Amino acid sequence: MGGVRLIHHRNAWELDKAVRIVSEFLTRGHLRHLLLSHDVCKRAHLKAYGGSGYDFLLTEFVPRLRAAGVSQAECDTLLTDNPRAALTGTHQGAAPRRAG
Repeated sequence: MGGVRLIHHRNAWELDKAVRIVSEFLTRGHLRHLLLSHDVCKRAHLKAYGGSGYDFLLTEFVPRLRAAGVSQAECDTLLTDNPRAALTGTHQGAAPRRAG
């Protein structure tokens, strides 16, 4: 299965592909092994210059995940628990598999 190196706004097809890949990882039980990233490092990435901005994951990507059936609890794990575990070196164990 293909991976997603970086989630950013290029076009709807690429966003939908990223949502499908994240959903598939969740279905396979990898919830606690995923980190979502979004890179804003150039002026062109800022909303004022036509980019997706700093809030892209929260305002664009997470709503697409939710529409695809990813629960709020799973989103909370992706956005809060997993980054905390990565930064502190803690791990909470494997998450149960989702119904596919």
